[in-house]
Amino acid sequence: DSWELIDFFNNKINGYILYDNLNANGSNNPESLSVATSLAGLLMAVPITADSEHLALSHNLTIVLDVRGKDEQWLFDNYKNQLNKDMFALQDLSLPQALRDWVALNNMLTISQPTTSSLFNQVADSMNPNAEVYGWSESELEVYQILNFTKKGLRLQASNYANNFAILSQINAIPSQKTSEVVISEGDERYVTFIVGDGDSPSWLLSYFLSGDARTNPDVPDWYGNILRGEFSMGWSITPKMMELAPTVLKYIYDNATFKDNFVALSPGGYIYPDKYEDMDFYTEESVRLMQEADLEYLMSISYLQPNSSNLKTFCDDFHSYDQINGTILYSTYDLTGWDGEIVSSNNKPCIGVKYALWADTGGGNPNFATSGAELATKVNTLSTGLSNPNSYAIVYVQAWLRDGLGIVQEAIDNFDSDTRVITPDRFMELVKENIIDNVYSDFFETSQ
Repeated sequence: DSWELIDFFNNKINGYILYDNLNANGSNNPESLSVATSLAGLLMAVPITADSEHLALSHNLTIVLDVRGKDEQWLFDNYKNQLNKDMFALQDLSLPQALRDWVALNNMLTISQPTTSSLFNQVADSMNPNAEVYGWSESELEVYQILNFTKKGLRLQASNYANNFAILSQINAIPSQKTSEVVISEGDERYVTFIVGDGDSPSWLLSYFLSGDARTNPDVPDWYGNILRGEFSMGWSITPKMMELAPTVLKYIYDNATFKDNFVALSPGGYIYPDKYEDMDFYTEESVRLMQEADLEYLMSISYLQPNSSNLKTFCDDFHSYDQINGTILYSTYDLTGWDGEIVSSNNKPCIGVKYALWADTGGGNPNFATSGAELATKVNTLSTGLSNPNSYAIVYVQAWLRDGLGIVQEAIDNFDSDTRVITPDRFMELVKENIIDNVYSDFFETSQ
């Protein structure tokens, strides 16, 4: 148990930090929890509540610091220059365990206040350029907090429910993707690829991605653990940051893939809006480094752009100057399907907007949203056919919070016309490159000549 572990490492522990007791329901906890977990690694001291102090004393620990009644502002004012300047945590006080081992390991300053608070701005301004934020702001809308991170030059790793990074990050592994199914065109067809979102969240990859949703039905996995996986081609978004946070988990995911599974890197340098990020040289180089280590060649990204016909290529140009990245899939926080499947060439590589979304609601009446597989099939079946026709290709973004996710995808496939091919994202991008991008350049040079 934990006390046996403390006894084993007693000669490495300086003592304990005393912080306020948690409420019985684990909510509205005093900010001394943030203080104690932030200082645990720095002071090499075990965080202890008052009701466990007698146990600490019986195991030969002595008090190092009493932070009862201390808040996060006190923590910042007194320890900002001693704690990590390259990363900090934004962690809700209702989560007393998740992520806090990673905080202690890295001497990270931890706050629970939103990105609109004075303290957040103080902490953000004290960090080194391109610092990382771990956790999530529970009280804010996603679009606003990501915009605030981006404007501050911070890169988010959504990890507020993540456990055991301190251990998982220390176990080495070399993951590599399996070769996906080869596509042999059978004539006049249309081509569809499905990609499940939220893979840029390490929290999700360590929980609901692999198993069932604990809030609904934990025994029936919706996604990677679903019995339907391998029955049809699927794309999975994933963050290559797992190479540093949990490489054995990434290896497990790759090793258990079928030849119908394929992975694309979502927000590889951290969750930001790249079109609003100041140091894109750093961000793209970090993305390329991690994608190379994680054996990923296609990028998926979200922008703050209002989609229009002129800005798709501009967004992709930053990434396509690197050999590691062979194509980009893009969607916008304003309109997930706003580019309507548009295909453009960027550095002779495909840059493609999401065409359709399988979503839990109608997206405010968006005609490219579908709430069921049958509804999606009705839309897809109206597309043109033909390898060299850009209107024959469609990327479907699949919301990670759909119940019976793969079941809905199966329903769509069952209702597709016979001339619709479902393929993995890598094969989809290859077909676009060979039959759309290369053809455009070939026609241009022939005409010029």
